[in-house]
Amino acid sequence: GGRGSGVGKDDIFPKPVPRSPFPVLIVLTLLLCSFAQAATLKIISAERLELRNENGEELIILTGSPVKIDRDGELIEAPRVIYNRTQKRLMLSGGVRYKDKQGQVIQADNLDLDTSNESFEAISVKIESGDFYLSGPICERAAGQILLQKGYLTPCQRCNQTTPDYAFEANEVVLYPGDRIIARGVWVLLRGEKVLYLPAMLLYLSQRRPRLEVGSNATDGAYVLADLPYVSDFGLGYTFLRYFENRGWGIGFDHFGVGAAKERYQFLYLPAIANPTGSTTLSATSDGVWIYNLQYQLDTPDWRYQASIKRDDLAGTTNPVGDPFTSFGGQADYTEFKLEAASQTQLPGAAEPFYRFTFDGYIDHNSALGRTPRATPQRLPEVQVSFPSGYRSSEFSINGSATAGFYEGPSNLFNRSARNTPYLAAGRLEIIHNETYNPRPPWAGLSFSLTNNFRGDYYTSRNSQGELERLINWRTSAALSQTLGPVKFGLNFNRNDIEGGTPFAFDSPGRATRTTTLAGTFDYAPDPIFTFNVTATRDLENRIFDPPATFTLTNRPWAWFSLSNKVSRDIQNGNWGLLTT
Repeated sequence: GGRGSGVGKDDIFPKPVPRSPFPVLIVLTLLLCSFAQAATLKIISAERLELRNENGEELIILTGSPVKIDRDGELIEAPRVIYNRTQKRLMLSGGVRYKDKQGQVIQADNLDLDTSNESFEAISVKIESGDFYLSGPICERAAGQILLQKGYLTPCQRCNQTTPDYAFEANEVVLYPGDRIIARGVWVLLRGEKVLYLPAMLLYLSQRRPRLEVGSNATDGAYVLADLPYVSDFGLGYTFLRYFENRGWGIGFDHFGVGAAKERYQFLYLPAIANPTGSTTLSATSDGVWIYNLQYQLDTPDWRYQASIKRDDLAGTTNPVGDPFTSFGGQADYTEFKLEAASQTQLPGAAEPFYRFTFDGYIDHNSALGRTPRATPQRLPEVQVSFPSGYRSSEFSINGSATAGFYEGPSNLFNRSARNTPYLAAGRLEIIHNETYNPRPPWAGLSFSLTNNFRGDYYTSRNSQGELERLINWRTSAALSQTLGPVKFGLNFNRNDIEGGTPFAFDSPGRATRTTTLAGTFDYAPDPIFTFNVTATRDLENRIFDPPATFTLTNRPWAWFSLSNKVSRDIQNGNWGLLTT
């Protein structure tokens, strides 16, 4: 171990584009390369092209026998391809063949690929992965994993047998390409007949196999490594037994759950690795080598539960003896953990309020290593009640949230009472509410709107005067306008108040400020080709006109031509600025 669209076929241009591939190839490669972000799409062949704009979404529609696309080394074939530039989606239909960089082949009736995150959904799927052939009516890919519902798999497909010697049917099949297959609710088929039921099954596609390895080296002396598989009602996986002549015993496991939750628990303990003779360098493995990556996720109709705990004392080490895991982002002598329970917010009809409980932090097992504390705060814990939709009517809306927690994090350098302590802890209550008001105008041409955004953070820490600290960020804006034929008058009021202070760096908006402005506008547009605008702003805090007033005259006789003349005046000092055109 080492470290679908609603576009039908009759919507295509009635007059086909010439079949020579070169014009199509040049045009489409330029178009799709400009749209793709993570990968470049190159059209190998296509017969027809159509560009559309439907409901504000830009579509590129291709047809061919089939259309062939190269996507950074991946080959995609389908009779019909629709690329939705707005949603970054590639919709393939009519019989799809998708070969990835690892040689894995996916065939489907229809496939919808999200190019922003590489996830896809497909119908009537057949997959060739290594020696295995898989199929199922519905398939989806997310985070690199391929999930088949009501799946079928066999290693005998290439033998051209009418009925494979043996195969498997499962309620759910999860394929980790190039690594393993996990199936739940499995029937073992011999010559098509069901002979054995298994609650779960694990098949490895990589080099991971039951193994017994014996060897020796200068550091460990003789060693024995044993990887032993197991299957139980609560899951399946491997146990790891390790023995090193010069170090001692080690033990571990790699467990996959088979219940409703998504569970993966990796754990390994190895005896300490001795420093070379005479070395005084601090070691992250002086108390033994600890590696664990514990992941849990469960979605219920009302709640979502997640847990993550990880540490990797061999992070950055190349091919350490006895380590069966690849790197998962852990750090040496450093445990990171996050436990969270939250209301389901994405389900249709979910009722407010929403709740969230989070316990997020770390444990530094060896502070002598001088590790820099992480910039994001520890939440030990944090509880939130939120009303993201809140109350809405035709004229008024309000939403908000309340969050309380105990935090540890880097201190705020702008706070005189906190900056002498690089890393501190304090409780905080955060209140957020947002209001909008858009009343019906009492007469034609009048418009009025009011917006209020408030965030208050209240801390258990005290400032230099001994008072409990608080941070207020309050923004209010109002707009009033009246239109009378070609003339429009407007007033815009804006107030932004940041007062108090926070002991933490993570929620600091900078220094306390207060700005209050009132802007007046005048617009005259007697004709579509002619407009005149005047804007002046008054700083109500400093009682000055700032910035300078502007006068703009614009003439647009044609859609492709516009001429503007603009001059400014410093009302405070009575000076005119330069005329710009």
